[in-house]
Amino acid sequence: MNNKMKKHIADGFDQIAVNVFADVMKNIEIEQSSGQITSGIEHERVTRGEERKRIKTGYPKRRRIVATACAILMVVCGTGVYFNTALKSYAAEIYIDANPSLVMEVNKDRQVTKIKAGNDSAKDFARNIRRSVTYPISVESAVNIAIDGLESEGYISGEEMDTVISYCYKGEPDGDVINEIDSAASQSLKEGSYVLQDFKDDKKLERTAHDNGITPGKCYYIESLAKDHEMTVEACARKSITEISKEADKADNGKSANDKNKKSSKVKESVSAQSQSSRHSKVKENTSESKSSVQKETVVKKEPEENASSIATSEVDPEATHNKPKAKKVTVVATSCTSDGIIRVHFSQRVHFSKDLKIIVTDSEGQIIKARLIGKKQTFIKLHAFGVSEGSTYNVTIAGVKGNDSHRYRSVTTAVTVRNAKQ
Repeated sequence: MNNKMKKHIADGFDQIAVNVFADVMKNIEIEQSSGQITSGIEHERVTRGEERKRIKTGYPKRRRIVATACAILMVVCGTGVYFNTALKSYAAEIYIDANPSLVMEVNKDRQVTKIKAGNDSAKDFARNIRRSVTYPISVESAVNIAIDGLESEGYISGEEMDTVISYCYKGEPDGDVINEIDSAASQSLKEGSYVLQDFKDDKKLERTAHDNGITPGKCYYIESLAKDHEMTVEACARKSITEISKEADKADNGKSANDKNKKSSKVKESVSAQSQSSRHSKVKENTSESKSSVQKETVVKKEPEENASSIATSEVDPEATHNKPKAKKVTVVATSCTSDGIIRVHFSQRVHFSKDLKIIVTDSEGQIIKARLIGKKQTFIKLHAFGVSEGSTYNVTIAGVKGNDSHRYRSVTTAVTVRNAKQ
């Protein structure tokens, strides 16, 4: 066991049983005096040509006792995701709670280095994501991958408040990370269907989350609501985000009704204010729907259905880039394809697409598969390939992609294997 691991174990043990670990270590120290060896050392005589002594030290015994202390530590602390944050080397965590829950580790360079399950129900989902992701990736790409996966598996609908995204930092909050999370959420989720929150790493919060089998993000969300509502973490831990938010809304509506009854003299004023608020709300909704409609029409006009057999793979709209620093290459960090032919390709950075964007999908024999573009965001693109077979691998070439710091559109090629869609 190396010194670093010993220190980690000692630090963790002291957090739950102050001075106990020190006492254990003190009791197993080997004491030696001049010409004497303690009872922890055995004498054995071995004859090899001449008689000599071989001393068997007490180190194996010491190691066994340290191992026992480790076992006690793990039993007391449990084996959850959130154990001993003092040992974590990353700068922050991002929690995406939508039943299931995901956890992302973010390093000091604002790169996601790991995506893992935040609760038991997320184990298979997180495993599928890990199989298709190449680390490290940008925060925005990672959040988009997670949201897109949750949506494709039917865990979030976008029609109601069902997702909480949390940024938990260890030192100081990083504005760039927050902006990337906000960008990914706003382009993938509808307004009103998610909550963004940020907070500093807190041991008490983490312990409460661990004890209830949820992420600190979900725990923080519940505790925030509990300040003005009669709810507890223990009572809400097994509920979905949608159920928790509805419960809070119901309580708020009840309070509003009581307030109206108590203020009967201001009924007309209250009704008038509510009517005005309602009108403003409807105007906002209509504006939002109108904007959404315009965007959809624009997409339809820009992205007509195309038979992939007519798609070219040559580079599009090259621009002269003399005397410019070399741009960071756009790469693919994750791909997926369901049995119904929905292909998702996620990029390593924000990208721009050419007006003449071309896509081609081919099978292992090089035969072109009919496909069409059905959606694209800043960090990923979505296609529909027709007639794909489960377990088969296909090549996808996207011609007309460039990064933010690039002046030339290029082609990106990746492979994707068809997997089962969620039943």
